[in-house]
Amino acid sequence: MHLTLKKNNFLLRLISTLVLFPLGVFILCKSGHYTDVLLAIVTVLSLHEWIRLCLHSSMYALKKLVWLTSGTLYIFYACYLFWTFNADMQIYFSVLVCLTDIGGYIVGRWLKGPKLAVKISPNKTWSGALGGVILTAVVLLGIRYFFGEAGQKHSPKEFIYTSGIVIFLSSMAQAGDLLQSWCKRQFGVKDSGKLIPGHGGILDRLDGFFAVSLAAGLILYILKQPFYKYIYILNS
Repeated sequence: MHLTLKKNNFLLRLISTLVLFPLGVFILCKSGHYTDVLLAIVTVLSLHEWIRLCLHSSMYALKKLVWLTSGTLYIFYACYLFWTFNADMQIYFSVLVCLTDIGGYIVGRWLKGPKLAVKISPNKTWSGALGGVILTAVVLLGIRYFFGEAGQKHSPKEFIYTSGIVIFLSSMAQAGDLLQSWCKRQFGVKDSGKLIPGHGGILDRLDGFFAVSLAAGLILYILKQPFYKYIYILNS
């Protein structure tokens, strides 16, 4: 019975991903008002889930207010930053987060091994965490440096910067996942909602996106304009 439930959950996750990810990327490619509407819907649904979690918790009033305020600011600012990025960056970050999730899920289930943070998310392992980062780095860097513009020269410094950014953002995607798991434990719930079959709520699906958006905003603030050229997959 337990194995059947796990198999069914995996199939639901797979189907949801195969439907939602291409749809999301398609809308981001259309950009303009399409992206505006998508991000507005995502922001409203995310805030709705967060506010509901806070209001339905058993925390005392002041603590509940702190959680409500901090979480609302976190979600809203992450969505706002994602909206300020251009379409290429939005698609790049979306692919990065999904690759991290896929690599972590497959490698973690295959190799298992020591737990990453057993008190926060018992199913996550160090092998899965490393697998997510490695798959993301191999795919994104491979596409950029082997399938990019023919004859394009790349300096060692650029490769180091690009690799560092990919690894950092992939790690942040996993940190966002752990943060969401920790928050749910504080509220005593398994999922933030039931909107997405196999995943739970929209916060359960977008936790990595929020963290990557904020981390990318930090990198952009530090490196300014040069940041853009390090993340384009095909050096466009």
